[in-house]
Amino acid sequence: MSRANRAWNDSRDAARDMAMLSDDECTDLCGAPRPAAAQGAEGRATRQVVYVSRRTGGSIRGALQRSSPQAPAHATPFFFVGLEKHCLNEQAYLLGLGQGDPHHIVLRKGALCEGLPNAPTGRGVLRCSAASFQPGTWLHLRLDVEVGPSGDVLLQVFQNDLCAHPLGTAPSWTAIPGMALFVDDARTVNTGSRPLTSGRVGFGFFGRGASRRALCRVR
Repeated sequence: MSRANRAWNDSRDAARDMAMLSDDECTDLCGAPRPAAAQGAEGRATRQVVYVSRRTGGSIRGALQRSSPQAPAHATPFFFVGLEKHCLNEQAYLLGLGQGDPHHIVLRKGALCEGLPNAPTGRGVLRCSAASFQPGTWLHLRLDVEVGPSGDVLLQVFQNDLCAHPLGTAPSWTAIPGMALFVDDARTVNTGSRPLTSGRVGFGFFGRGASRRALCRVR
């Protein structure tokens, strides 16, 4: 993370604005060792607001990996879409790898500083993959967000098999079992809160305890 400062949130360090990426920048995000009592998140976002109400929507895709042999249950890398402010306490749509060993792919609506649980019943969880994965597994994921004319937000998640279609070749996106289309409706029935119809995209990392490590590589 040589090109931007980290934004970390724990009991001794209040949430700060996130580091900003240029609109075309690709990079890695890696969680570093922290004191055992620390808990929080860090992230990067684009400078550009990539979608607004009544327009086509936004999309982010890339490869995620959890590689944390000393504390595998608490490291969660993720992408986000719809972050309206540059603050880790703000809500967005998060897609990433849940806490747990093994872990699931999780889609959640919530604050970045809370990361991703590993169960379909966790707070704010919208979808959870049927399959689970071991730490060290690279997963190539895509999150599409579309804002409908009525203000509903449609969320779709896809996966590319990196064994058959490695990075650098044309991906083949397929639906993920357990992660059907989700509609965050303008009447707030499905989530209990208003849809996120504008905001920035980016990627981040949540963890707790010492010696956490997770890698998020965006392509």
